[in-house]
Amino acid sequence: MPDEQMTADDKAPYLSLTTLNNFFDKWGDGPIPPRIDKSALDNYSGGTQALLLSTLRLMGFVDNEGEVLPALREAVNDPAARKAHLTEWARRFYAPQIELAERNGTPQMLRGGRLRASVSRATGRDNDREGRHTGHHHHHR
Repeated sequence: MPDEQMTADDKAPYLSLTTLNNFFDKWGDGPIPPRIDKSALDNYSGGTQALLLSTLRLMGFVDNEGEVLPALREAVNDPAARKAHLTEWARRFYAPQIELAERNGTPQMLRGGRLRASVSRATGRDNDREGRHTGHHHHHR
């Protein structure tokens, strides 16, 4: 079986928004270290540490060596800046899917509703307003 050539950093993050927000909130009460690595994440399981580190890199909060970037400090100190950064990142990363959703793409076109739900939560868009109707009419009584 051939090895996958994609690394975890090339793929969409599979980390809950709650975990990410909890990470930011954790640093709100004290100094943020200059580098985020597994030692800074010792309260998370090993799997969550790896996901969190790759998500932070992918979203531009730390560089490839784990050095803290200005966006991380802003996300910790200002929840509005955090939301703005996540929204802008999601709009860039999921641009093709968002464009399709805005043209009323179906969940099947987006390869399932999980992606749509993630994008909707990250961008603050209303899940119920977009693309729930696939053109099939079902009457439930």
